[in-house]
Amino acid sequence: MQIFKNLEEHIEHIALVLLVTALSMIAYFLTSPQPPRERTKSAFAGGVIAGVLSYPTWALIGSMTPSGHLHVGWLTVIIFIYSVSGQFIPEFLQSVIPKLAKKLFNRSYKAKTGEDFEDDH
Repeated sequence: MQIFKNLEEHIEHIALVLLVTALSMIAYFLTSPQPPRERTKSAFAGGVIAGVLSYPTWALIGSMTPSGHLHVGWLTVIIFIYSVSGQFIPEFLQSVIPKLAKKLFNRSYKAKTGEDFEDDH
């Protein structure tokens, strides 16, 4: 039952996170020039990242302040920052992971065979 008491104490903050996250996702979806499928993926990624990380970040930063907490307005700012930055993470990962995998594969291939995988000469 302690879980419900803790949840009840933070219900306003949770509702704020959900509301601002949803509004950020809708705003991104309506303003992005990407195709609808890509917009949906990016908006969802930003929403998930904002929903998961914004409250803990706000609480952590607040605990480091002299008063021990941050104004709730800062929670909105943190949610917005995570929503916007989270929308670009799938694009970043799609461009970086293949390059990283190729580089790691080439390194292990070269160690085993002595040949460079990328060298066509």
